[in-house]
Amino acid sequence: MPSSPVPVDLEALAALHAQATAGTWSIYPDVHQDTRIILEGRGMFGLIADVSTAPADYGRANAAFIVTAHTVFPALLAELADARRQLAAH
Repeated sequence: MPSSPVPVDLEALAALHAQATAGTWSIYPDVHQDTRIILEGRGMFGLIADVSTAPADYGRANAAFIVTAHTVFPALLAELADARRQLAAH
């Protein structure tokens, strides 16, 4: 099987995701503070992270990326594992 440029340990990544706060993550909607990542439905009681407001967009893009990455991560891992199985079969 061809190696990827950066070795990716899918089991370690899956374990890391499993150790993160379970549930659906979202952005806390607040005027100028929409950089807070929360557990959906818990408001500030479900605060997971408060992203730095240093970038020009006040960190909004970073917060949005973190929430999106957490959400799609299991599907990406499954797709990569499937692709590896298909490559190994040929």
